[in-house]
Amino acid sequence: MGQACRMGMADFEYESLLDRARDNIPTDISERARWTLPEPDIMIEGNQTIIRNFSELISKMDRDANHVYQYLLGELGTSGTKETTRVMFKGRIPPKRIRGRIVNYVKAYILCNQCNAPDTHFVKEDRTTLMKCQACGATRPIRL
Repeated sequence: MGQACRMGMADFEYESLLDRARDNIPTDISERARWTLPEPDIMIEGNQTIIRNFSELISKMDRDANHVYQYLLGELGTSGTKETTRVMFKGRIPPKRIRGRIVNYVKAYILCNQCNAPDTHFVKEDRTTLMKCQACGATRPIRL
């Protein structure tokens, strides 16, 4: 019986040590989604739809602004103009539709399809452009 009591005490100590260790993990490491994209600041003005924080989105994405801009133009089926901090699209485009296209871009051109990490970059090999993950080393061909 003495052994059973000691086992119970060891379990309690282990649990309290485990709780203490979890409490000491920095939040940026313990949070699953350490990479988050800022919410697009979308405004409809007259017959134009404007993403006011486009440059902030691009800096967080770490992608070429023209690539993202051209992707959005193609996906939204409209024309527009790109300035230093914002982009303007012709027509009244629902903000939900723009957010959806930005999410699609992130899935296609930023997140690794193996480990879901955002630590990717483009590598050119011969005539093929590959997206290479710095976290797990996976590569996959992409169309630019």
